[in-house]
Amino acid sequence: MQPKNFDALHLLGVIATQTKNPQSSGPVAKAIKINPAHAAAYCNRATALQELKRFDATLASYDKAIALKPDYALASR
Repeated sequence: MQPKNFDALHLLGVIATQTKNPQSSGPVAKAIKINPAHAAAYCNRATALQELKRFDATLASYDKAIALKPDYALASR
């Protein structure tokens, strides 16, 4: 209903990862396009990428989260 709603897209991606369906976490990437300054979105994308064993991309997402919010403990894995 709201294809450009950051929160809805971000949380759909989080739900996909939490239900062990990380290949369906694409809405997080769409959310990042809407708000590229949201550290939590990069951290959640990293979690999905880690599940997919895309480790270089995982580290890049965590690095971006930390660059946006240096004190973001969840991204400092």
